[in-house]
Amino acid sequence: MGNIDQEAPAYFADIDASHDPDNLPYMVNGGKWSYFSRLVTRRFTKIINLPVLKTCQPVGISFAMKNLAYGSLTNTSRLHRVGVNAIGEACAFPCLRDKAVLHIGDALRACYYGGVGTNPKHTWDANVLFLGTDPVALDLIALDYITGIRISRGVQQMEDRQSRVYLDIAAGLGLGIADRAKIDLQEIAAKIPY
Repeated sequence: MGNIDQEAPAYFADIDASHDPDNLPYMVNGGKWSYFSRLVTRRFTKIINLPVLKTCQPVGISFAMKNLAYGSLTNTSRLHRVGVNAIGEACAFPCLRDKAVLHIGDALRACYYGGVGTNPKHTWDANVLFLGTDPVALDLIALDYITGIRISRGVQQMEDRQSRVYLDIAAGLGLGIADRAKIDLQEIAAKIPY
């Protein structure tokens, strides 16, 4: 659906949306184009991405890649209707792909069900940070983590392969590793002195 135009600082998807002044910053323009922020296209030379771990459908989680893509584009509410392709395709633009050098994922207080605006009973103090230079690998590790939590809390029965489709798309675009066996995962436990 999406069209990656490497020269233009905009992402095209054949789903039209109208400008809504009451829904800023999501709908600052109408039409079929989502424009990249001038900060990422012209000003920043490096990006440190700071996502917060939460669930969302159909991708299972909203984390490094979605935060990077949707945090850099206008007109994102329509992209939820495009499907999972938009996340990887947007991250494949040089203004994001070449500049995002570190992803620090916040799962200190995490959401395992409901996404944005979830009931507080679906959040917990996970006290976990995810750090990495590969947003695909980071999302895969976080997705596996949250899937385990969801299964242990009875919200989900088994792994949902559909929730990782966007990771396979992103890996196919050369954005990172979507194979757990190929990820150099290092777990560090910190002891709090109090």
